[in-house]
Amino acid sequence: YAVDRYILGHEQEVTAESFFQLSSIPGRKDHLFCPECGEPVFFRAKGSGEFCHYKRVDGVSPECDKRVDGRSGLSLYERIGLPVYIVHDVGERYCLGISFPPLSRQTLDTATRRKVYVRIIARDQECKFGVSPILFSASQSTLLPVNFLPPAGENYVVKIQNAVSIAGITQKWAGYADGFEFDGAIFHRGEGSGRKIHRGDGISPGKKYYLVTERPYTPRYPEICAERIGFIRLERGELIVSRLTVNVSTSNVVRYSLVNDYLRSKFGVWLLETPPELTTLWPPTVLQQDAQIPVSLSTRKLYCSVSSGNDTPTVYCYSGNSVSQLNVLKSGVIIPFYGSEIAASVDRKYVGREIFYRSTLQSLHSFSYKVSLEDRNGYPLDWKNFTQDSLATISTIKTNAKMELTIGCKGNSYQHVTIRGDITPMPSIEHPEAIYLGIKENDDYSIFFYCHAQETLPVVQLDLNP
Repeated sequence: YAVDRYILGHEQEVTAESFFQLSSIPGRKDHLFCPECGEPVFFRAKGSGEFCHYKRVDGVSPECDKRVDGRSGLSLYERIGLPVYIVHDVGERYCLGISFPPLSRQTLDTATRRKVYVRIIARDQECKFGVSPILFSASQSTLLPVNFLPPAGENYVVKIQNAVSIAGITQKWAGYADGFEFDGAIFHRGEGSGRKIHRGDGISPGKKYYLVTERPYTPRYPEICAERIGFIRLERGELIVSRLTVNVSTSNVVRYSLVNDYLRSKFGVWLLETPPELTTLWPPTVLQQDAQIPVSLSTRKLYCSVSSGNDTPTVYCYSGNSVSQLNVLKSGVIIPFYGSEIAASVDRKYVGREIFYRSTLQSLHSFSYKVSLEDRNGYPLDWKNFTQDSLATISTIKTNAKMELTIGCKGNSYQHVTIRGDITPMPSIEHPEAIYLGIKENDDYSIFFYCHAQETLPVVQLDLNP
């Protein structure tokens, strides 16, 4: 496989076989790149065809030459490495952490008996963590803090000691985590945290990100906006955290190319005109650290919309060590969900942009949730007489907890509202039919509330005239 950046701001994966019948590949010399290390590759008509490196790059992505052809037997976790996160602590202070996927209770018990421990290494600095059910979870990922960085352009090295023959660990906990580039790193920006954007992946204009640098950052181009918002204290020094946005359009080829080349050379990311994303439409899901949790334990299919810069998006589904391609119809896709975990990505395989879905048991809770839906006059919704018309008049949502609200409308369309304050404005929605509330407590479980509105009956006007 190779990544073909055939148009400015766009990319897609291509197979060597698709080039084999061509007598020449015009204009592709600067468009084909290795999906693992990001270096340029070329097509060689050998056997059934293959992509080859112009030069070998060491230390960035393990076993690059084996994995460029897509025939490696490594698991998804082993290919993409462990994700690095930025987490807001307090005030202007942020922290770095490496996320370790959940292990089964049996694996955790075995690791505890064998006194397995994790070493996170960056040259002459390292930290150690003992593996046990006290620190690590069987239901969600565990974020281990790190207060040091590897040298620029290198990865964190992760060693799992005393874990020989424990397959459940070696297949999920990779031997490395993505490091920083020479000018820093870019992270997704969520509510209080964000995952580092993997080398070779992309960012998009108009979206908000975290930028982490060693020195105060001054953008080279006016299309890049950065505002300092905090810091990260390391064992040897300090990092600066900024809020980052990029505003440039492919309609201006010269400016877009300048910004794209700059981001690639300084931070190891590409500028994609449209972010490749999956949005879960049904059933509703709750974000739990690095995974989406379907609110229904009986979920077998996930209905998602697909965002892509390609006319024909590609969605990849991962299960175990295998990957398959799903059919995308009208920018929508159905993801099968029959196990405890599944992952999917858009347009690229093994790049670190994968979205994970996990099933987890829902527990009882003791907290009393309060929800009030009010119209523009401040009158609360009457749940006993809950109709589609009354739902359409709601302008404000009042709650006493963070929630995820999904509004179902006619035509099987859905709108998501993130509730993070006591009062949240209700968006203007046509033909609402139902509401779904996802609630999580202490990142340990989620509960679900659902209410369907009664259909509003038409009013019959009686003719009282004789």
